[in-house]
Amino acid sequence: MIKKVMLVEQINPKLKEYMEQKIFPIYEKNEEAHGMDHILHVIQRSLLFARQVETVDVNMVYTIACFHDIGHHIDPKNHEVISAELFYQDQKMKQFFHEEERLVIKEAIEDHRASRKEEPRSIYGKIISSADRNHSVKQTLKRAYCYNRNYHPEFTWNEVCEECYQYILKKFGKDGYAKMYFYDEEYEQFRKEIQELLSHKEQFVKRLQEVNRIDSSYQGKSLEQDNTKIKGQEHQMKLYREKFLALKTGTKTREYRLHDEKRKVIQVGDLIRFFCLPDLQESILTEVIKKEVFTNWYDCYQTYFEEDFKDDYATVEDVVLDTYQGGYYSEEETEKYGCCVLTLKKK
Repeated sequence: MIKKVMLVEQINPKLKEYMEQKIFPIYEKNEEAHGMDHILHVIQRSLLFARQVETVDVNMVYTIACFHDIGHHIDPKNHEVISAELFYQDQKMKQFFHEEERLVIKEAIEDHRASRKEEPRSIYGKIISSADRNHSVKQTLKRAYCYNRNYHPEFTWNEVCEECYQYILKKFGKDGYAKMYFYDEEYEQFRKEIQELLSHKEQFVKRLQEVNRIDSSYQGKSLEQDNTKIKGQEHQMKLYREKFLALKTGTKTREYRLHDEKRKVIQVGDLIRFFCLPDLQESILTEVIKKEVFTNWYDCYQTYFEEDFKDDYATVEDVVLDTYQGGYYSEEETEKYGCCVLTLKKK
């Protein structure tokens, strides 16, 4: 018997508020394929599959989806273990779940990867594992390319194509390791379409190029050798409503970010579409008209302190302190990547 009730309405409001304010912002540290768009999609799919189960705790389903990729920026190859541990160490979760439930959630996060040989240990593990499966050819090609662009900048176009092809073949080919524990018509149709595309490699490469808007001049060059291929590319970022409205009204013209792998590829002339958190229903398209890179936040904030921060902070040091204590970025991350200021113009 499939439940008719809209499960999203059963989520504890305080739990939802905590996720949106404290957990979701951490996903800005992940590369795009494992960012907030993906998390919101997995939440939606998890609740969909949860409707097919007689007895299931909606808050547990929601929490597992919220945390499942949170450690991806730390170590992509072991992110399921790291994400599970980050959940288990979050003391706030003890207010919502007792110890037995926390252990089930931890196990489900550990079990969500498609490449895991063993079957998930609980129904919650099967829900998140199924919800995490791609069911769109376009998104599969975008995520595969995005991952390689971020973690293998030395790859040439031919190497990127081969890596993407082999990865998708092993995962979604006729003998692929990706498993689905619930019937889903969209997923079945996707499997047919992706397997048909995989059977024609030239068409696969062409579609990969089209979906990711790759300039033909990139062929034969690596990302490190040639940045022109991504000039004019549209990137995505998220802002909470106050800053989103400030950008929309024109009172905010600069965005301050860690200069990590996601931001290093951004160039003057690129487009950035900002989505309004938490529901991502509204968006603003902007153009990058200036990019400045700094080794530390003090120099970064000092440059525009009078214009952007003086009304809210007494000193530059206060802004830096808020950056660290507010959980936006750590000192270790700043030392590793540096930071940047993106000056924007609305399109």
